[in-house]
Amino acid sequence: MLYDIQLYVVPHKGATLSNVSKVEYYFGRHWGNRIFVSVDRSRGFPITTSAFGVFMCTAKLHFTDGEEIFVNRYVDFEMGAIGNKA
Repeated sequence: MLYDIQLYVVPHKGATLSNVSKVEYYFGRHWGNRIFVSVDRSRGFPITTSAFGVFMCTAKLHFTDGEEIFVNRYVDFEMGAIGNKA
């Protein structure tokens, strides 16, 4: 893996995460089609993983009232030069 990354949920404008109970993340077949669960509301429901490159992240947000929604984001990487260039 080339990149160590942490993904998390950021509420829109004046909203909060107080009514979210957990978030399930899905990154696709390169992660074995596994579902990664986060219940750490205080840090935005983070999940840490490693990646070779860009990928689609699908997150299922579970609300305290039983509702659920899916959100998707394309995860891309931008980096400057690494190391010393002589």
